[in-house]
Amino acid sequence: MKGMILSISAVGEINDLKTINEVIIILIEVLYRLLRWRVWVPWWLDKEKIKIFNSRDKIKTINDKVAKVIDDILNEMLKYLYQYDDYWIRNRVSNELRGVIEDLINGRAEVIVRRTESSLTITVRGSRITLEIIRNRDVIVQILNDFPGTTIRIPDVFKEFMKNKSKYEELAKILLAAKLGLANTDEGENKDKPRMRTTRLWQAVFWALLYPGDVYINIKSINVNIEDVTITWSLTANNHISYKENALKIAEGLDEKTLLIFLLTSILGDGYANAYLRRNRLRARIEITVNAAKLEEKLEEWKAILEKLSKSLNVKYNLNSKNNVANISFYDSHAVKLARAILDAVPPILGEVLDALESDKWLGIKKISNVEFKYIRGESQVEIYGERFTIDYNNLRLVLSTKNSIRALRIYEKLRNAYEKVSIRQKKGYTIVSIPFKAIIGNDELRNAIRRVLCSKLRKTKNEKTRAKIIRALMKLSSSKEIDCEP
Repeated sequence: MKGMILSISAVGEINDLKTINEVIIILIEVLYRLLRWRVWVPWWLDKEKIKIFNSRDKIKTINDKVAKVIDDILNEMLKYLYQYDDYWIRNRVSNELRGVIEDLINGRAEVIVRRTESSLTITVRGSRITLEIIRNRDVIVQILNDFPGTTIRIPDVFKEFMKNKSKYEELAKILLAAKLGLANTDEGENKDKPRMRTTRLWQAVFWALLYPGDVYINIKSINVNIEDVTITWSLTANNHISYKENALKIAEGLDEKTLLIFLLTSILGDGYANAYLRRNRLRARIEITVNAAKLEEKLEEWKAILEKLSKSLNVKYNLNSKNNVANISFYDSHAVKLARAILDAVPPILGEVLDALESDKWLGIKKISNVEFKYIRGESQVEIYGERFTIDYNNLRLVLSTKNSIRALRIYEKLRNAYEKVSIRQKKGYTIVSIPFKAIIGNDELRNAIRRVLCSKLRKTKNEKTRAKIIRALMKLSSSKEIDCEP
């Protein structure tokens, strides 16, 4: 780029000097990327082929029938890449792309500019390729062409895998929830048919498995990024109707298990999941990005789903929005609880597929699930009359602590008619309501709820002293001399 002189012969119908200068600055950045990565040489196709070879090796670890279907999908994508490679060479697309770059450098290119309130689009057309640059928050550089796609046939592998009708029906609900999560985030529409555009090979394959039948695939664009060159795959499910417009409305009717699957694929579609160190402190974060023109309307639908899960799992979330983009975030102990709940809800076969395809966000969720925070808020709580009581296994009691003495007194008045020996006291500015274990022995529902929490804690705890205290508490709740914990 040293010593380069850049001029523009035409900038659409725009005569505004500020816009022209902005276009020139963007094109200098674009030319730097194109030249740095030598994009006219299709090495990026070879990189994608290697990804497919690696994925075909890894799927050998899963169920044979599912592995064969995934292998067939990957093989069809590989064949298409070779056809694309042949097209690129046979039609001398490399020469044409290099010519477009030289025309830009020497001021011979016609540059078309379109501006909206939020973006600037710059287009340079060749006979077989189009260079398109979109400036919004970032500069997106795409090489487009009209090479046709191919149709592949996807069998209903999950139906074939689940021979038992009732088990398949249960799995079908989970697969619907998985579709809804992707439809609500990354997925688009093509004449009312579901369409997925992605640079992630695992996402293309996973999405195709959810839509058995005819799936049309093609390369939508080559993306010239600052750090790399990637391919955007475009897939359209020709035998299905898109859920895009109504995904959230349908998701509101899902039960807890299927809602967790919906949340999983929302994260896989447009989210983030990882555990990391920040300022020498272990952190965990799960996030979903909501991008919508009618953001407030979408967020109201999201809130109904989040409140339902928040109450059942006792997890808290943060919601921040700006410029038609919102982030739903779960942090630290709440991210851990959500990750563990998601993993419990995922059927083994889906988990195996995501493992084999090495989905980055799926691996992030698994990483978070293994994080041990010393204290996870709400993990040791049960609900009584709509109030959350902490299980104090050291002193064999249920405890609610609050700074609001009037609230504490109301809870005490409500409870003392139902349970014997309920006590209320003040300590260091807090009012504490306590129920001893022996007072709730006759309440099987509450006793079983406490037992489930303690058994869960016992399975996770490695400290022998803590385990001994939990076992003692379980013995106190047990009608026999044995600990009744399900494996």
